[in-house]
Amino acid sequence: MERFVSKDEQIKKINILRSCFEGFATQ
Repeated sequence: MERFVSKDEQIKKINILRSCFEGFATQ
């Protein structure tokens, strides 16, 4: 695993997970 993850990478992952979760919840 990577020891360091830039904030941009974390934000991207969070945004993707959030969008997927919202899309799943609204179905």
